Amino acid sequence: MHMRSSGGPAGLFSRVGRQPCRQAVATVERSPCRTPIWRPFLLAITPLGLLFSGPAVAGEPLPEPVAAAADVAHDEGGTAEPSEPAEGNAAEPAADEGEEAAAAAADESVVPGEITGEATLVSDYIFRGITNSDHNPAIQGGLSYSVDVGLPGAKPYIGFWGSNVDFDDGGEATVEIDAQFGFSGTIGTVDWDLGALYYAYPGARSDLNYDYWEVPLQLSYALNEHLSFQGQYAYSPDFFAGSGQAHYLMGGARWQQPIWSMTLSAEATTGHQWIEHNGIYGTDDYQDWRIAVSLAIDKITLGIAYTDTDLDRSECFGGTNQCGPRVTFSVGASF
Repeated sequence: MHMRSSGGPAGLFSRVGRQPCRQAVATVERSPCRTPIWRPFLLAITPLGLLFSGPAVAGEPLPEPVAAAADVAHDEGGTAEPSEPAEGNAAEPAADEGEEAAAAAADESVVPGEITGEATLVSDYIFRGITNSDHNPAIQGGLSYSVDVGLPGAKPYIGFWGSNVDFDDGGEATVEIDAQFGFSGTIGTVDWDLGALYYAYPGARSDLNYDYWEVPLQLSYALNEHLSFQGQYAYSPDFFAGSGQAHYLMGGARWQQPIWSMTLSAEATTGHQWIEHNGIYGTDDYQDWRIAVSLAIDKITLGIAYTDTDLDRSECFGGTNQCGPRVTFSVGASF
């Protein structure tokens, strides 16, 4: 559990808006029914037990263990002759059950856990109200893996996410790759997620200090099957471009309604970004908001979103339009 909010279908309820979504999963399931291992063994040894137990005295019953084994062989269609191995019926179930046991062992060899992924095309990559693709389309995708390790109410996860970017910086950064790890779980009726997220921009000069860490905490609560609420806090010890400590606080609500085989969703969020060195980053501290509607059809999601900030053009990276209102479209697929 748990990508950036880019106007795509993941939206608010993807981890930190950046972690690969868990909409569709490829879960490895183990067979809940296992054939008792004593059954084919008992069928196999029944004739030998009768052979080596010695002849019974006329009129004297067989010892209890041998008699029980003989009854089992008889019930499975085996022979009543104690001196010859059962043929046909007794051997066939043993062979079939051996194949089932081999199949079960093969299932256990598969890596346990849950793998999820997504691929999305967005008309503009918006991160906290500001374009990260210079108002151009972006192709995005990610993978995540989680597994139950026996911790009560918590699962560890790791994930990767990527997108093309354009900061209008002369082509220094063209790709963003994020790596995330953490734990997610439930306390009572509240879902939680705590992790660490590293934003990397390979190809950009190291003195630009684009790469940075963030520690996000996310909480969500479902009031009912239609309405849920979410809050998020993210802390960075040294934010983008070496702009010092940063804090981001966000809250929002989401409504969803199944319609036949589809799900219609609407969500609204607002957040505030605090930055220690505003001059280095390029903007003042600011408020952003987002309203989005999406339609999920099986594993395909279509979305439209409106985003904006309270920054004037003169307050946005020296007079650019990177922070203004924007309507974005998206289409995504999950697996």
